[in-house]
Amino acid sequence: MSTASSGTAVRLGRLRSAEAGGAILVLPYDHGLEHGPVDFLGQAWGSGPASILGLASRTAVAAVAAHLGLIGRYYRGTEPDVGLIAKLNGRTNIPEAPAPLSPLTGSVEEAVRAGADAVGYTLYVGSAAQERDLRQLADVRRDCERFGMPLVVWSYPRGRFVDASGGRDSLYAVDYAARVALEMGADVIKLNLPRRHDPELGTPPPAYLELEQDRSLMARRVVESCGEAAAIFSGGAHRDDESLLEEVRLAFSAGGSGLIVGRNVFQRPLEAAERLIAAMSTIARELRAAGDGHA
Repeated sequence: MSTASSGTAVRLGRLRSAEAGGAILVLPYDHGLEHGPVDFLGQAWGSGPASILGLASRTAVAAVAAHLGLIGRYYRGTEPDVGLIAKLNGRTNIPEAPAPLSPLTGSVEEAVRAGADAVGYTLYVGSAAQERDLRQLADVRRDCERFGMPLVVWSYPRGRFVDASGGRDSLYAVDYAARVALEMGADVIKLNLPRRHDPELGTPPPAYLELEQDRSLMARRVVESCGEAAAIFSGGAHRDDESLLEEVRLAFSAGGSGLIVGRNVFQRPLEAAERLIAAMSTIARELRAAGDGHA
């Protein structure tokens, strides 16, 4: 938001990890709705919301993002060092939607009553249903302003036009999604790290072809499009430690403010998940101390 209230600023501070040098480290746990139980089949511990809260409490994770139903049932206030981001919209992937739109599953007022420190909203930029999506997000933003609640927007390029312009992870698509979230008043913007467009899908506008240089410059371009909002990058699907940590370095060297990593945590054995969080925290702290990190 252009002018954050004192309440918004205080709550935003709860999303930052002192162990990670002030980076925003979020463990998303909305996968049970978005993907179904399949995401938890590999590691039984990851299917338990209480286990996720416990992991966040004893590591550098600053906040857990979950839907209000899980927060209301499992959060007891016994993890005072764990920030909460209440997801206010979501959808299942049954069936796949040609025009994705995540309906509201809760309200900002309910998030305040639940003790959340921020609310999360998934926006599908480029979807054929984006007109309704933007109206819905605008209503959420107005309530955030009324209650002094930070707004975290998961900004995802989707739809046939996006695919025809080189794919959802192309620099053009991710950069557009970043700017749309900023325009809509997001305080924190969650994005995927951009890549060169997929020529088999299509071609982005000519100006973006010139910007498709090395990935660090591409990521920095996206961070700049987030303006004064904090850019946090996704860990994506499960991958090996080395490749994931390389993405972490890229995110922070490009000026990113944080990470949101879910499956790469809870699809590992618990001890391996703890080691991975510690490694990500170290990278964040070192790069931010060196002056490469964004605010």
